[in-house]
Amino acid sequence: MVFVSSMANLIYSFTLNCNFQFLKDLTNPSKYLYACEAINVTIRSPTTIDFVTNLHHPGQRDKDVRIFIIKHNLCHNLPLKIEKFFPNLSEIEVSSSELKMLHRDNFASLTKLTMGIFSENDLEHLPGDLFIYNSLLTHIDFSQNRIVSVGHNFFNSLYNLKYLLFEENICFNSFELNASIELVKKEILKSCSNVVNSEQRNDLISLKVDEDRKNSHFNDTTKNVTIYQENVTFSQKVPQLSKKSFGRIQTISFQIIVACLGFDFVSICFSN
Repeated sequence: MVFVSSMANLIYSFTLNCNFQFLKDLTNPSKYLYACEAINVTIRSPTTIDFVTNLHHPGQRDKDVRIFIIKHNLCHNLPLKIEKFFPNLSEIEVSSSELKMLHRDNFASLTKLTMGIFSENDLEHLPGDLFIYNSLLTHIDFSQNRIVSVGHNFFNSLYNLKYLLFEENICFNSFELNASIELVKKEILKSCSNVVNSEQRNDLISLKVDEDRKNSHFNDTTKNVTIYQENVTFSQKVPQLSKKSFGRIQTISFQIIVACLGFDFVSICFSN
């Protein structure tokens, strides 16, 4: 079955197989939300969901799903029409899945989103209008991608943003201690707004790949990470998590987060 969209000429459909479960609300760890974690996803081109399979928990239906997850799969493009089955999503995560592209059409009808996690992927560009319909977002995570450019108006509609993770990208990796979230936004736009031609892009990505290889032997050792809160800096050593074990944030207890490899980490708990 083939569909037409403003994002691409040919869009194929597929059946989504969900592992339905209850997961902690990342913004309120004492609360659990109903979730669909996608199973055996392979998406290499623009795709839309035509059917959702697997058994729900008693008393739950598609409309009760609040969290949608694609993790450790192959997902070059986020499926379109997610809202057709999950109209009440508040959190979406696509991590460690080779995600290469995001488009505002992916989020146009997901107006209740408060969290978007897109870490450990292959994203290179974030369009300025990506979240134009998602002003309720408070948490976004684009850490550990290959981002070389960000649209100049990227933050314009993100009025409620409180948590921002952007470390380990090509155009931006860290910022000054005690920086406010407004300053961090400005630094990201300043560092990532330059137009990059294909030759410069390839050079930057090659440097990133070389750096990743150089640092890969640290994956199973103890590292430090620094978490910045507006006007406050916290420090505490924790074991570095390898990419395979990197998971959803379970506890967040401060105002503004940006994690930068090479320092100390606090108040965040990761689990698979």
